[in-house]
Amino acid sequence: MGMIDFELWVKVSAFLSREAQLVDQKRWNEWLELFDEQCEFWVPAWDSDTVLTNDPEQEASLIYYRTRAGLEDRVYRIEHTHAPSATPPPRTIHLVGTIDIVEAQAGIVKVEANWVCHWVWRKEFRTYAGRYDYELRENLGNRASFIIQKKRIVVINDVIPTVMDVWHI
Repeated sequence: MGMIDFELWVKVSAFLSREAQLVDQKRWNEWLELFDEQCEFWVPAWDSDTVLTNDPEQEASLIYYRTRAGLEDRVYRIEHTHAPSATPPPRTIHLVGTIDIVEAQAGIVKVEANWVCHWVWRKEFRTYAGRYDYELRENLGNRASFIIQKKRIVVINDVIPTVMDVWHI
């Protein structure tokens, strides 16, 4: 992108921090509001040690939702199903950093960021880490905010000892 637009970078950084806080605080409905109804939410799998799958329709994914409806269904299950894997709900802390605005034009901002999630559940402690790739659209109702059009989450962990869920990432 060349010269960084510092004001835009601050807005994007605040937005990404807010998204992480909403997940950590389990404020699921507010979290869902950050996503466009047609958003893609994708966590590709590793095809080999160095190659990710690149087609969620044809290859394995850890999580793939073509639209926000998939995320809404998952949140409903988290809130209304007493699944052993979520009772009690895990405690998480997400740290987002190394935020880079890759491209910004016509109200669309492409962003890369690194993340770490510390996850605690029933005396177990795990750390997950990776990279986020976002496509954000400026929210015309609030110029200080964005709507997530696409979110791709790369998980770098070699072993994921449990079912991957939205709070791990």
